[in-house]
Amino acid sequence: MRKARTEARGNGQGRPTERIWYYDLSDVKVGKKSPLTAARCEDFFRLLPTRGDSERSWTVERKEIEARGYDLKAVNPYAKRDEDQRTPEELLDLIEAKGREVAEAIATLRKHADPPRVSDASPVPEPTFAERARTLVDQGRTGTLATLSRKHPGHPFGSIMPYALDAEGRPLLLISSMAVHTQNLGADPRASLFVTQPGSAGEPLAAGRVTLMGEARPLSAEQRVAARTTYLARHESAAYWAEFEDFAFWRLEVADVYFVGGFAAMGWVEAEEYRRARPDPLADVAPGILEHMNRDHADALVAYAQFFAGAQAEEATMDAVDRLGFKLRLRQGQRRWSVRIPFPREVTSAGESRAVLIEMLRRARGGTSPPLRPA
Repeated sequence: MRKARTEARGNGQGRPTERIWYYDLSDVKVGKKSPLTAARCEDFFRLLPTRGDSERSWTVERKEIEARGYDLKAVNPYAKRDEDQRTPEELLDLIEAKGREVAEAIATLRKHADPPRVSDASPVPEPTFAERARTLVDQGRTGTLATLSRKHPGHPFGSIMPYALDAEGRPLLLISSMAVHTQNLGADPRASLFVTQPGSAGEPLAAGRVTLMGEARPLSAEQRVAARTTYLARHESAAYWAEFEDFAFWRLEVADVYFVGGFAAMGWVEAEEYRRARPDPLADVAPGILEHMNRDHADALVAYAQFFAGAQAEEATMDAVDRLGFKLRLRQGQRRWSVRIPFPREVTSAGESRAVLIEMLRRARGGTSPPLRPA
């Protein structure tokens, strides 16, 4: 109820209303847990007999209403109004102080941000989130399976879970009927599989991770044949218990995907886009490329950063490499940031990557440096 209004009419002989009395209840919040009760209207009932004026109530004459074109807007002339009593100098001081806070916050953010790009520079090509998610899950062997607990309804239940992938990137699971997660899935098939980038223990929040969401279902006898072959190719030791009667193959039907590629790189991926994506062709050889470049060619990485990204750095580490380019983690004093450098052409093998990196280093050094040693 926004307003309570009573009317003091004439003498009952058909004469028009001369005065309108308003009582304001607009600040009273009414809901299921806070109903409007008589106790909350004591002041209203106290003033009603006399139609008295107060901070909540006032009277408007008919002549006043007619003079303003029958505008019945309820504005209480007796209500207390909060006015800003600060002087212009005080307001300017406040604005200046807030400006310093904003400047300090921006400076802090800049310490963690990449250097500004040249406005007319072309964006650096890189795989899509779908490709990166598919590659990461393909490289993994074990994830965390989250199911919905039967014992504690609504609570997630996490389990370590070895998995393999079918041709569409759907996780294949070999699980026992005696396991709690299997019993949970029997009651509610909704589940998710969380997979982290291999070798990310050192700085996990900067590494990639993927959450695959969907419903897990047991496979039919026909489907189990192909699933068994695929799973045991990834987990040979599972052949021992794959024949146990209580073990069965399940598959997570992926309905949605969430990808995190490190700081400030994250987003949802459509399930169909994930299914169409293929693992990066350098995924299997990438660890060797990274190890070789970081161990034997730290100076070359600094040269790449300076020439191809315009970044001055004391140190550079190659964090990732794919068919389209590589990412360098740079340090200059206390500042640390990342840059991505594209290959001049797509590469699909260790040999091609070596040839391209040699070509890029010669260009960065004006063709005067000796070639990189073979990995």
